[in-house]
Amino acid sequence: MSGGTDGVRARRGDAGAEGSGYLHTPAGAGVVSLSALHGALLDLYGRFAGRCRGLSLRHYATGGTLLGAVRHGGFIPWDDYFDVVMPRPDYMKFLEAFKAEPLSGTRISLWGEDPSWPWHFAKIRDSRPGVEERVVRETGLPLSDGIGIDLIPIDGMPK
Repeated sequence: MSGGTDGVRARRGDAGAEGSGYLHTPAGAGVVSLSALHGALLDLYGRFAGRCRGLSLRHYATGGTLLGAVRHGGFIPWDDYFDVVMPRPDYMKFLEAFKAEPLSGTRISLWGEDPSWPWHFAKIRDSRPGVEERVVRETGLPLSDGIGIDLIPIDGMPK
């Protein structure tokens, strides 16, 4: 299959960069289009944003998600996850609420709680069967638990 945005071998960042995270389906499941993946991401984000609205929590697009919204009017064509930041107090409230009542069809990876998650931010993963994300192959970590939202806390400065 060629590069571009037609299928699961499309990559984040440089479309030809070996060692980047990449999308794949379970063995024998066939090709999943990026448009289908982006639809699933929007569904996941909609559930996340709905929970945040219900709890009056602030959140903002950042990184490639923000760049895609501005530059492409949607997604960076090869993007396979969302980048979201939250002020630390809202982030902590969200994590408490998520632990008490997870979003349907999801799980969360947290540093210190998930031994396969080395990052100091949370990832909300769509845990429904289907598309898997393999993150940063060169880390050697077997992170393949579905598409997701990187949820990053932001801290203010004291006055």
